[in-house]
Amino acid sequence: MKRTFFAAAVFAAAFVSGAAQAQSNKFDGNWSVEVITEKGDCDKAYRWPVIVQNGRARYGAARRTSTSPARSPRTAPSPA
Repeated sequence: MKRTFFAAAVFAAAFVSGAAQAQSNKFDGNWSVEVITEKGDCDKAYRWPVIVQNGRARYGAARRTSTSPARSPRTAPSPA
């Protein structure tokens, strides 16, 4: 469910007509996309950071730079 909301928000932010792209630099900067749900078993709200540069939106959270896979406590190997 979270991925559906995120995909919709990113698509909406990135889908800009040609005329709007010419004026898009005034929207450059850091933004926050918030989706508020009204029904269902989802959380009440979801929020994602978005960065707009040269009129193009991208995900704004810090990227992981680790080369090793992350392990949650449930998937970590148990000590021998």
